[in-house]
Amino acid sequence: MIIIPIFINYRGCPHRCLYCNEEITAPRDYSEVTEDTVNNIITNFAKRNTNLRTNEQIVQVAFYGGNFTGLPHSEQKRLIDLIKPHIEEGTVDSIRISTRPDYINPEDIQRLLQWPVRTVEIGAQSLDNDVLSMTKRGHTADDVIKAIDLLKKAGFETGIHLMVGLPGDNEDKFFQTVNKVTALKPHLVRLHPTLVLQGTELEKMFIKGEYVPLSLEQAIVLCGEAMRKLRAAGIKIIRVGLHVSQEMLVTGSVLAGPVHPAFGTLVESYTYLKMVEELLETLDGKDIQGNVITFTVPEEEISSFRGYRNTNLESITKRYRPSRINIISGQSLSFHLEKSHV
Repeated sequence: MIIIPIFINYRGCPHRCLYCNEEITAPRDYSEVTEDTVNNIITNFAKRNTNLRTNEQIVQVAFYGGNFTGLPHSEQKRLIDLIKPHIEEGTVDSIRISTRPDYINPEDIQRLLQWPVRTVEIGAQSLDNDVLSMTKRGHTADDVIKAIDLLKKAGFETGIHLMVGLPGDNEDKFFQTVNKVTALKPHLVRLHPTLVLQGTELEKMFIKGEYVPLSLEQAIVLCGEAMRKLRAAGIKIIRVGLHVSQEMLVTGSVLAGPVHPAFGTLVESYTYLKMVEELLETLDGKDIQGNVITFTVPEEEISSFRGYRNTNLESITKRYRPSRINIISGQSLSFHLEKSHV
């Protein structure tokens, strides 16, 4: 899947949530999305991605950064109509939208079915009502459940956005949310940690000492364990962590929180290390110590196996103390041991 994002910053949102500052996280201002704007975005994206149609990839235009179904009906139609010519010429296959769960009802469903909308992502962030209330989301967990049910029954691909480290949340509540999402079985999930952004109510809470963000290590572990649970349920994780925009790199834009330009890679590294450790649990650590261990790893997973800047290899070496680690390409993750001749 290839996604071409178009941001409709804040538009359609009934209010601003406690942690939200779209001017930092989605800096490009498309508040007036015109035909020229859309044509330029799609054309430039195609130029930068010359292999756009290789391997029969699906290409979608996504309206992000706002509440699409909260827009006036006429504005929704206008935005959809801007994409239709690109679908007709074959550059784009379909449209995805991001919206709130309390703005999905049978009337919205019928309208979306008339348009080339294939995917609907729901900004849930949590399925704990106390957390939702404290973060001023303005909807309940039941709203999320009802929205996903309506969308799935209508045949849409569904997605849920989740945040870790929200005010009022904790490890138990977060994993209860993950379990509820697993039961809902959306097609895809986005995960990202809560950051303290300039110009938000969360900034005021942080300054007063009323909110303590997660450390980077805590966020990696929580997102990693959530990823493992969701993937085990057959749910696709399409992004972990916010895209680090130029605005986020400006001093003072992000006051605190687990921000890292390679956050998703760090989480993938964590999940792969856990998978390797579970594989090696079949052995006594002494069996590995001083011997050569050779791992067979799928080619596309070797980077995750090594870990961010080879941290997984360092961890395996430190814990199990093999004389050498070899990596060969294969169909699935496995290993074998050889006595060291040194």
